[in-house]
Amino acid sequence: RFDVQSVATHEMGHWLSLSDLYDSADSEKTMYGYIGNGEIKKRTLHEDDIAGIRYIYPGALEAMPGITPSEGWCEPNSLQFFTTVYTHTKSWQDIRYADFLINTDTVVTQCVYARYDVQENKVFLAQPAGRGWLGGKTPGSENTIRNNYAILDVGQSSVVTDTNTLTVTWALTFTWRNSGKTHNLYLAAENIDGSGHEWVDYG
Repeated sequence: RFDVQSVATHEMGHWLSLSDLYDSADSEKTMYGYIGNGEIKKRTLHEDDIAGIRYIYPGALEAMPGITPSEGWCEPNSLQFFTTVYTHTKSWQDIRYADFLINTDTVVTQCVYARYDVQENKVFLAQPAGRGWLGGKTPGSENTIRNNYAILDVGQSSVVTDTNTLTVTWALTFTWRNSGKTHNLYLAAENIDGSGHEWVDYG
């Protein structure tokens, strides 16, 4: 009896353009061409299989480490700071957009949807109707950006970079339109080549 999950992971490797390995030295790797009866240790990719994927697809965005705070509540018209962290396998400079969404789901209208344009070093708030962006201000500058759902204090917002990591702190004041709802916190990022940008729920 063969483990279905191990076989599925192996086949997913083929979908990502990895080839079978038949050298005995590769027997512990997920892409090894044979699987033992009842073997379950290949349900996840071996580190060498992962290295192969990164070689084939250089500069892939990694999962974002998260958001602080990831839970809690705040009153309308009170300032709240959110720190969001994004990573890239090559360099933070290979990220084009770092996005932050606060909504009941991943719909990007009638909500708080903020964007940091890494290449331009500017922050934005989305128009509630989804018809474009407001702002375009440099973090730390004495500006505010507002829509019907929040005010972004640009002067108290900041960006910190370190090799592969981009950290954006957003200074947001919510309006009454967010009251009475349970919101989720989502992050997404886009590569400079346009790839990526899938929302990940962090709280």
